[in-house]
Amino acid sequence: MSKSKKTAAAPTPMQWNWGMLLHAPPTRRLLLVLVSLSILGMLFSAAWRHWGPTILQSPQYVLAADQIDVTPQPAWIHANVKADAVRAGQLAGLSILDPKLTEKVQNAFAVQTWVARVKRVMKQHPARVIVELEYRRPIAMVQVSDGDMRGLLPIDVYSVLLPPEDFSQSQVPKYLRIVVGPTQPEGPVGTPWGNDRVASAAVIAAALDEHWQRLELYSIVLALPPQGELPGTPTFDLLTRDGARVIWGHAPGQEQSGEATTKEKLAALEKYYTEHGPLTGEQRVLNVRDGN
Repeated sequence: MSKSKKTAAAPTPMQWNWGMLLHAPPTRRLLLVLVSLSILGMLFSAAWRHWGPTILQSPQYVLAADQIDVTPQPAWIHANVKADAVRAGQLAGLSILDPKLTEKVQNAFAVQTWVARVKRVMKQHPARVIVELEYRRPIAMVQVSDGDMRGLLPIDVYSVLLPPEDFSQSQVPKYLRIVVGPTQPEGPVGTPWGNDRVASAAVIAAALDEHWQRLELYSIVLALPPQGELPGTPTFDLLTRDGARVIWGHAPGQEQSGEATTKEKLAALEKYYTEHGPLTGEQRVLNVRDGN
C-alpha cells in the first residue's frame, strides 16, 4: 500500500509574511490583507471590551473640576461662573475621549448669565480643558417703576439684563443711571431688555464710561426731540446729581445730519470741564449736540 501524500497545512494568519503577500496573485493578496485586518479588528475589539472601561476611567482621561481652566473672571463678577457651569453641565467626570466633550463644555458656559461669548474650548492630554471666555460688563443701572415702587436694574452695553442679586447697594453709585420713563425688561436675566430707548442709552453710557465720574455726571435721561424735529429715534440729556443738564442728542451711530459725533461731544464736555469745572446748579445747561 502506497503511503498517502501529506497535504501541506494551510498557513495560519500568524504564519503569513510579507513574502507570501508580495508573491501571491493580486486577488489572493487582497484576500489575505482583508482577512488579516479582520482578525486584527476582532482582537482589538476584544481587548478594548476588556481594558477599555479601565482606560476610560483613568485619571489621565477623566476631567476633574480643577482640570478645567477658565479665563479669570473680572472683579465686578461676584458669582462663581466656572462652578456654576461645571455643575449645570455636569462636566466633572467626563472623559476627554468623548467626541462631544468640547460641545458639552461650550454649551455649559454659553448659558451662564455673565458669559457674553465662549471664544474657544480646547482639550488636552492628560485630562485638561481650556475655556476662553468673554465676560459681560455692567455699564449702567436702569430705573424701573411698578406703581409707587422704584428700583434699579443692571445692564451691559448691549442692554442685556444682569443678575440684580450680584450687586450690593454700595455698588450702585459706580454706574450711570438710565431714566427713560416707565419700562420693564421683557425677558429674563441674561437677555436684552427689549426696549430701543434703553438700548440707545446703554450705548451712550458705554461712550461715557471713562468720563462720567470725573465730569460728575449722574444719569442719562430721555429728552424731548429738538424743536422742528419729528419724534423718532430717541434723544437724550445728561444730568448731574444737582440737576445741571447736558444736551447730548442721539446715541452713537444714530446722529442726525449736522449733529456732532460722539468724539466731538466728549471733546466739548472735556473742554468745558477744563475751563469751568463741573456743571452745577439746576439752571445750568450745556449743549454739546453741535460739538461746541
